[in-house]
Amino acid sequence: MPNHVFFLGDSIMMASVAASLACFPEIRVTCLDQVGLDSALESGSLGDHPVIVYDKSLEPLGQILELINRAVNLILIGVDPEAQNILVISGQNSALVEMKQLAGIIRNNCQ
Repeated sequence: MPNHVFFLGDSIMMASVAASLACFPEIRVTCLDQVGLDSALESGSLGDHPVIVYDKSLEPLGQILELINRAVNLILIGVDPEAQNILVISGQNSALVEMKQLAGIIRNNCQ
């Protein structure tokens, strides 16, 4: 089954990135506006591990981070073509049992 990636926004840059990713047979691309994304979140039609790609230069970070609370296992990928970088934010949750786990997460992500 292909990975389903949702693109938020209708800029030329986002359309170009979406078209380029659609060339990979294992990736299925759907472009959404904010209303379409809200509807998909409410209906649960994004799937089990949704990936949303957005333009970092256009979407307010607070609005994007709000999506984390609305979908389980969400992965947000902010694309900034001018700075030529991406920001990956995972909404994956896990139970924190011991402080050693938190220290391990910090250690693993700060290397």
